[in-house]
Amino acid sequence: MFEFGLGLTSLFTPLLYVAGLAAIVLTVTYRIEIGVYFLAFFFPLQNILDYVNIYPMGENINDFLLVAMLIKWIISKREPGQPFLISTSIYLPIVLLVIWTFMELFRGSAYLGFGSPASMGNPLLMAWKNYWMPAFFFLIIVNNLRSLQQIKILFLVTMLAMLMLDRNFYTVLSQNEIEHYSDDLKDKLVGGGMALGGNTLAVFLAQNSIIFVALFFYETNKLRKSLFLFTAGLSYYCILFLFSRGGYLAAVVSIFFLGMIKERKLLLLLGLLIIFYHTLLPQPVIERIAMTKTETGFDASAQERLGMWEQAQQMISESPIVGWGFSISPFIEVKAGWQFGNRHWGSFHNNFIQTTVELGFIGLALLLWIYFGAMRLGWKLYKMADDPLYKGFGLGYCASVMGMLAGNINGSYWHFYTVASYFWIYLAIIIRLSIAVKEARVEAPRLIRNEEKPAIPERLPELV
Repeated sequence: MFEFGLGLTSLFTPLLYVAGLAAIVLTVTYRIEIGVYFLAFFFPLQNILDYVNIYPMGENINDFLLVAMLIKWIISKREPGQPFLISTSIYLPIVLLVIWTFMELFRGSAYLGFGSPASMGNPLLMAWKNYWMPAFFFLIIVNNLRSLQQIKILFLVTMLAMLMLDRNFYTVLSQNEIEHYSDDLKDKLVGGGMALGGNTLAVFLAQNSIIFVALFFYETNKLRKSLFLFTAGLSYYCILFLFSRGGYLAAVVSIFFLGMIKERKLLLLLGLLIIFYHTLLPQPVIERIAMTKTETGFDASAQERLGMWEQAQQMISESPIVGWGFSISPFIEVKAGWQFGNRHWGSFHNNFIQTTVELGFIGLALLLWIYFGAMRLGWKLYKMADDPLYKGFGLGYCASVMGMLAGNINGSYWHFYTVASYFWIYLAIIIRLSIAVKEARVEAPRLIRNEEKPAIPERLPELV
């Protein structure tokens, strides 16, 4: 991924390992944001960080970074009256779901015969830890990155990571002839050394690129406007050739939401693409869309999903309220159906269904409470902020959540910490920007009463 023709590839792995160790040490001894920036960049680029697994403690870099940040958070000196834990409404459903998933950990372990969930060798315990890793990272960001400068840098780090993902896939794409769609072509592209799998990458890009589209419409600076447009444009170009119908759906829903609220030109663009997609889209993309439903029925991929969902329906009917246990899907035989030789999968390819199978309707309700609660916080920032970029980020985040929910109809992605990470990071940014807006509104009247010159600019600092 970092091959630029400079002959330095052989040096990259040891340098990355040293950088990871340095980030851990500096996080504890110097500044917590060092670990935040490092982890925020590598969360969706875990295949790069995996290179250091050959070194001592290399496979646990993420965990050690989080522990280092926790230690720094605890020992950091806080100003008088400054709370250790910032209050926000989103904590309640998070705490409830943490408790529920932990209880379901015991149920799942018993169902699979894995023994005690407290055992470090229990794969469900490891899955539970990874599932909540981004949420813990969110807590660290919200309660420790207090300056707008830190938030700006964090946002730039995530944008750089997205551009790296785009560049990686674009490089793979440029090495193949793309004239017509075939499953072999898709497998070749997916197996080309990408950081995330094809469908996973498509949904990740779709749910996050819409934020840059929203910022583009609110930005007035030409340079930043061009940068937002370039980031979004390259990501959508990659989505096209990832041939993921879940990615297409996530992109369409998020763009439609933004078009309904902010920019009706987007609705016109979507309408033209839907009506004239046979003419406007590349030929292999047209073929991929058209093959979903033919005269003889659904294509093989869609029929496999229908087979999985029949199995899920039976399991849900037997235990609808509490489910069968946390993260059991990768360990059971999820069958695609007899017509496919009862081919087995590790997921139900629909996160709403899979969550209900594992956690029951209680778990699904708690999870949706988190997602719509996060969307509500983004909407509140959009409505109360005076700064155009803050409004754009708040609205873009709402569209991002809509895209994420749509993308998971056709796949199971939100439980992957690599994909879920930016939902939590951007939620932390939403909360910090909301705090900045509220503090500015409280401070301004006080300065005016004291006949002091306001120190707060008319426009709060931009994200970039």
